[in-house]
Amino acid sequence: MIEYWETVSSFEEQEKYQRRVPFVSVTNEMINQWEDWQPFEDPSGKYLPPVFSIEEAAEIEEFQKVWNEVASNTLDPLPALETLKRNPEWEKLLAAGKKALETFMKRGKLDEKNGNTEQEVGTDG
Repeated sequence: MIEYWETVSSFEEQEKYQRRVPFVSVTNEMINQWEDWQPFEDPSGKYLPPVFSIEEAAEIEEFQKVWNEVASNTLDPLPALETLKRNPEWEKLLAAGKKALETFMKRGKLDEKNGNTEQEVGTDG
């Protein structure tokens, strides 16, 4: 989820993504990738301690609400990234992604080799 939020929270990261894969609609990817990370239509009560903190679970639920609103209130398929740059709905998605990222970075990314957070193993993420 953190990697998703790193991209969805930053228009600059979305632009980098678009340059790396110009044949892909990054705007559609930002909507569709959340469904890869969030398999529940309603995440309420699905993300529980000790795996997720209460704050993290609440943030997932809040992001889902914003995501639902943005997905419902934007065109399908979504226009090009540059077109959405100043779109109020897209700005809501970026803001919600940034808030979620900030919450989850208190813990940091997990080390994929042994499950420790990168903060615990002393890397910069």
